[in-house]
Amino acid sequence: TYEAGIPELVESQKNGWLLPCGSVQALQAALRDVLAAPLERLQVMGAAGREAVRDRHDALVEGKKLLTLFRGAQIL
Repeated sequence: TYEAGIPELVESQKNGWLLPCGSVQALQAALRDVLAAPLERLQVMGAAGREAVRDRHDALVEGKKLLTLFRGAQIL
């Protein structure tokens, strides 16, 4: 869904499906699309998703950002 940080990572029809939250019709259409998609398309989309995560969401980098925020807020 178009919630929180998901749209930062998921590009609809490139590496996943983005849907409006609560839209039964959009969910039905996306499920039909997924089930009808050729395996090759799903593999390409999966590889694109993996690449997006690798490029944009390094756990060590994100953890350091959180630590900096926590220290700034005097939580740690």
